[in-house]
Order: sequence, then structure tokens, then C-alpha cells
Amino acid sequence: MTLHRRIFLFTRSFSFFFAALFPSRSARGFALRGVFALVIAAAFLVAFAGPFGPGSLWAQGGYEDGMAAYEDGDYLRAVKIWRPLAEAGDANAQYGLGKLYETGGGDLARDYARAAKWYR
Repeated sequence: MTLHRRIFLFTRSFSFFFAALFPSRSARGFALRGVFALVIAAAFLVAFAGPFGPGSLWAQGGYEDGMAAYEDGDYLRAVKIWRPLAEAGDANAQYGLGKLYETGGGDLARDYARAAKWYR
């Protein structure tokens, strides 16, 4: 289902809701319901597109994805996955970054100062 179709269906569901709230048989009332539905649907899309959009922490992968990269020996990918999570306060990701910087491995050099930062 395309994004355009999803927005249409989402807006239409609000239109039915407003039809129950503002019953009117005139063309003006019908148009007003459509405008209300569009405004409310846009507000919902803006409110939820940010936290769940492509740039969000959920889209970047979770701790488990970083652990899978770590177990595969792809330490740089593990750092890319864990760093945004660790900066957001995820204790597991912070510990994982600390461990990575403490032990080093692959293309990742040991850095005890960074390891201490993430352990704190």
C-alpha cells in the first residue's frame, strides 16, 4: 500500500468521525468536515512521523542488532548501531561501547579514555 493511499484512508477515517460530530447535509458542512479531517490527520502524521520515522532510533536498529554485528566481528557497524542508543541513555549500548573501546579489535583501536566515558 502506498503512502498516498495510507494518508487517504487515514484522512477518510477522520472524515467519518467528524460526520458523526457535525451532521450536515449541505455542501459547506461536508467541505468543513473534510478540512477538519485533513487538519487532524496532518497533526497525527506530524506527531508520529518524527519518533517512528526513518531517522529514529527504532529504525537504526536495536541493541540486539549491534550485538549481532559484534558477534560477527563487524565492530565498526556495532559502534554505528550502539552510539545513538548509548547517547540516548541505553545502558546496554553504553556498556557494549565501553567493552568495544576497552578491548579493541578489527579496525577499532583500543581507547581506554572512551571506554571509561561509556562505563560511567
